[in-house]
Amino acid sequence: MRSLPLAVVLVALVGAASSPRSAAIETGPSRPAKASPILGVSYASPRGTLGWFEPMTLKMLPGRKAQLGGHFGSWAFSSDRRFLALGSCEGPGARTPGIRFVDAHRMRVQGDLPLSPYRRGCASALTWLRPERLLAVVSTGTASTSEVVVVNTRTRRVLRRSALPAPPTAVGRATEELILLFSGFGEFAPARLAVVDSEGTVRLRAVDRILAGTVVDATSAEYRARTIQPGLAVDPDGRRAFVVPASGPAAEVDLVTLDVSYHELDRPSLFGRLLRWLTPAAQAKVMEGPVREARWLGDGMLAVSGTDYSIEAATSGAERFLQAPAGVRLIDTRSWTSRLLEPQASGFAVGAGLVVAQGGRWDSDEERGYGPGLRAFGLDGKEHWRLHAGEYRWMDTAGSVGYVHIGGDMADVVDLAAGAVVSRVARDPFPQLLAGQSSNW
Repeated sequence: MRSLPLAVVLVALVGAASSPRSAAIETGPSRPAKASPILGVSYASPRGTLGWFEPMTLKMLPGRKAQLGGHFGSWAFSSDRRFLALGSCEGPGARTPGIRFVDAHRMRVQGDLPLSPYRRGCASALTWLRPERLLAVVSTGTASTSEVVVVNTRTRRVLRRSALPAPPTAVGRATEELILLFSGFGEFAPARLAVVDSEGTVRLRAVDRILAGTVVDATSAEYRARTIQPGLAVDPDGRRAFVVPASGPAAEVDLVTLDVSYHELDRPSLFGRLLRWLTPAAQAKVMEGPVREARWLGDGMLAVSGTDYSIEAATSGAERFLQAPAGVRLIDTRSWTSRLLEPQASGFAVGAGLVVAQGGRWDSDEERGYGPGLRAFGLDGKEHWRLHAGEYRWMDTAGSVGYVHIGGDMADVVDLAAGAVVSRVARDPFPQLLAGQSSNW
C-alpha cells in the first residue's frame, strides 16, 4: 500500500463538487464478476515471500511459495508471465544490487544474478524485451553513476553494460525499447530521453524546451533543494514518448527517429512563477518545485498529475513546507486539448478503463491530509463514481479491484467497475500484488 508522504504540506482546500453517483464506504456487499488469485509478495518475512493471494481478503493461499531473499524491488514478467525477475536494492535481504529469477508457474527459484560489487545502489527498471533478453538499470546510490545491463535470462549472465548519464527520474516501456528520462543534477538543464533496445544500444535525445533537474544547497546541514521533474508517458504501440512539464508545451518524441515536436496545451501557464523561482533566493529552501507524473491510457489519451512543493515563513519564524496538488488532467494527444478532472488531487490510479483521482494536500501542523476523496472517470472525462468524499485517500489497483488504505492496517476492497466497497481487510503488512506486466520503476 502507498504510505503517507514524509514531506508535509499546506494549501487551501477547495470543497469537492457533487458527483452524479456517490458510494459510501458501507456500499455492498457485491463482488466483481471475476476476481482470480493474484501473484504477490508477502513482507511478513523481512526477506520477502512470493505466493498467490485471494484478492477479496488479501490472504496468501495454500501451496508452494518462493523465497525472495530481499529481491522485492523492481520486477518484470516474461511475455507469457511464466517467468518473473525481481530486482534488489541495499537492504535487510540482499546486500548488493542484483536480480532473482523465479519460475512463477512452478514457484521455483531459478537463480540469482549479482549486478554490482557495491553495497549501495539498486537494480531498477527491469524490462523483459525478448524471451531470453532482460534489461535492468543499475545505480550505485550516487547522483552520477548509472548503467543499463543486458542479461541473458536463460544463462543468467550479463551480456553488455552501457553507461547512462545519470540515474533516471522516470521509466517507460515500449514493445521493443526501454525508455528513460534524465534530469540534471546541480543544474537545471534540458531533459534528456534515452531509448535502449534489447542489445543495450543507448540513443540519447535532449528535449530542449523542457527544463529538468535538482540543485542542492551544499552549504546547508539539512537537505535543501530546488527541483523540476516533468512526467513521462509512453505509447508502446505507436512508439512515441511524451514528456509533460508543469508549465509550457508538452514534448512528443518519435522513438524510431528521435524527432521531437512540441504541443501547447490549453491550461494556465506557470512560466512567470517558475522564472522568478529559478533565480536564487537570499534564503535557502528545504525543497521547492514542481513534480509531475504521466501515464499513457490508450486511445490517444494521457493522464497527468503531481505536486508543487514550496516553502513559506511561519509567524514563529520557522519554515513551513507546502505541497499544492496539481490536479488530475486528461490530455488528448490527437487534438492536444486537456480536461481538468479534479483540481485538488495530487495523483491518480488506473484500472478497468478508469482514471481515479486521489491524494490531495498534507497539513504539516495538523499532521493529517485533506483531499477530494477518490473520483473515478472514464477516458471521456465523465465521472463514474466517488468514494470517501472529502477525504485524503490513495488507492492501489490490481485487475478488477482496488485497495484503499484507510489507516493503520486497514484497507477497503473496491469493485472498480461498480464503484462499490465489497469488503474491509486488515493486513499487517500489506502484500504487494504483481498484477501488471512490470513495475513502474
